[in-house]
Amino acid sequence: MNSRFGRPHPSMGRASDRDRKLFIAAAILAMSLVLVLAVVFKFKIANGTQEKTPELVNPNAATENIATITILAPERPVQAGTALADVRFKKIFWPRNQVPEGAIQDVSEIRGKYAKIDLAAGAPIQSGQLTDQIATAALPLTPGNRAVTINIDSERAIEYHVLPGTIVDVVLTHYIGSEMNAKIIVEKARVLSLGGSTDAEAAHSGGQRLMRSQTVTLDVSPKDALRVIGSKRLGQLSLLLRDQGDNEHSPVTEVTTVDIIEEKVEAPKARKQCTKGRVRIDGSEFIVHCDGNMFPVGAGLEP
Repeated sequence: MNSRFGRPHPSMGRASDRDRKLFIAAAILAMSLVLVLAVVFKFKIANGTQEKTPELVNPNAATENIATITILAPERPVQAGTALADVRFKKIFWPRNQVPEGAIQDVSEIRGKYAKIDLAAGAPIQSGQLTDQIATAALPLTPGNRAVTINIDSERAIEYHVLPGTIVDVVLTHYIGSEMNAKIIVEKARVLSLGGSTDAEAAHSGGQRLMRSQTVTLDVSPKDALRVIGSKRLGQLSLLLRDQGDNEHSPVTEVTTVDIIEEKVEAPKARKQCTKGRVRIDGSEFIVHCDGNMFPVGAGLEP
């Protein structure tokens, strides 16, 4: 009786141990799954953040690159005839599919240009609104003559004394082989405008500002206009200021390297005196010159 009921049956002990082991194994497996899921979840979150980071771009930049184009517009209103070198421009974004025909995109496209018409502030400038020459209708051009523009600097403009209305000669300096040559190609040309201004007082008072444009427009004959245009490609053009009343041709029109370096000044030759003879008056002897004047002998005027 004791052996049957006093202690547990062996089969019951084995069942309890098996259940305990199964429970422990299940707990370990569950914890492992939780750890694996936690690691996977954390990795996905980190990976998802990295993939989304490149998408954080500037939407405005994308719009500018894809849907717009950069063009130039004046910051302030510009009057017709103004040299665009004196105008401040700003870049504006414009719909790519609505860009005006001939819109200017780079400042190099307006170098040496003038406003053909009045330009509004902030409005895109177009090639059709620009010109290479000042509108001749605003210039006091001599009938039959031509207006031609050249680029100069303050030195070649005789320190701003070249003003509208002054008279100048145009000099071309270039090289023929290894020899320098300076030649007057146009004489007595009248200055029509300086830096786009036809007003002498305005040009003088704003000389330094106007000279930034480095342009002078001259009133010349058709042939001289062609000379000036052709000479631009040969060398440097400079101006010589003339007196307003000087209508004579220049006595010297060309100088070379030889003239500058090797020129020799000849000594003046002794002038031979013209005499008619000699006379004696009151014991003194005189020489009678061809012009009728008499000089004492020994005065150093003998032939």
